[in-house]
Amino acid sequence: MDHFLEILEKTQRDGSVEAKQFIPIVFSQKQEWKKRLVSYLRVSENYVFLLFIYFLFKRLRQMGGGGDMFQMGKSNSKMFGAENKISTKFADVAGQEGAKQEIMEFVDFLKNPDK
Repeated sequence: MDHFLEILEKTQRDGSVEAKQFIPIVFSQKQEWKKRLVSYLRVSENYVFLLFIYFLFKRLRQMGGGGDMFQMGKSNSKMFGAENKISTKFADVAGQEGAKQEIMEFVDFLKNPDK
């Protein structure tokens, strides 16, 4: 580029061209704002996707979906027995009598399986 400018300037001075008629040379940078905008949007698109995944897992944890991704399939059940005092009785449960009767039959079967 510098070589071109030197030759142009030398030719204009050596020739019979007046200084007013010299070819003006102006340097400007290309506006590549569209390319930059597209690249920023592509990068921000990835961040938005990662934020979506983060908030999705955070929401699942809040809803009781487990505390950790690696605990999938592990039971959250509690063991109840004689040492754990349960104060709820069948009489305390409101609901359909047929459902109560079925549960009572099931409990009776568990207590006396030979019956």
